[in-house]
Amino acid sequence: RLAPVEPLPGYAAPATWMLAEPAAGSDRLVSWWPAAVGAVIAPELASGFATNTTECWNSTRGGSQVETYLTAVVVPWVDQNYATLPDWPHRVIGGMSSGGFCALDQGLLHQELFGTIIALEPYGDPGAGGRAMLATAAEFKAHSPSSYLPTLTFAHPVPTFFDVGGAGGGGNDGQTAPLAAQLRARGQIVESRIEPGQGHNWTMARLGIPHGLVFASEQMPP
Repeated sequence: RLAPVEPLPGYAAPATWMLAEPAAGSDRLVSWWPAAVGAVIAPELASGFATNTTECWNSTRGGSQVETYLTAVVVPWVDQNYATLPDWPHRVIGGMSSGGFCALDQGLLHQELFGTIIALEPYGDPGAGGRAMLATAAEFKAHSPSSYLPTLTFAHPVPTFFDVGGAGGGGNDGQTAPLAAQLRARGQIVESRIEPGQGHNWTMARLGIPHGLVFASEQMPP
């Protein structure tokens, strides 16, 4: 049985994980996954705020119910249709940009489903997408890791991998370093990387994702 890895897109279609960079195709992801124990499934999660963008919330302004779709539809479907290890210690959620924020937020809030987070260039709060899809300041804060991490209840360890481009851009080290520090302060295992000279692009993701997969594999039980 395989450990399910669910990479989430930012402002892009899910196929971008497989096609945007030739060397970042599914064969590369699988080849870097130790002992070939992973199944990579990239779901469609368009949010309704902007075409092909997602931060994975249930809109309270009449929009898409993306969080419910991800947790109550995608996760069970993967386990029903693939020979997976259907438990949180073996399930990985990851993403880049707004998809990296989604992975971080959903991985922290749904610890019953996810055991490890791979967050490439994520953000600490929902930003403009949150203000468009969430009706109140309290809802915005409830989906802001930078706000809720100090008091979040951890039912189990949530190892988290961060990676950003050294040339700056969205989700840069100035945003991820405080998140990593907050997680470490809560006793969580964190690994952080900076890809020298890279910006907010798929080349950076191509360089970072192999390290994230190795990190995730090291956190799993036998």
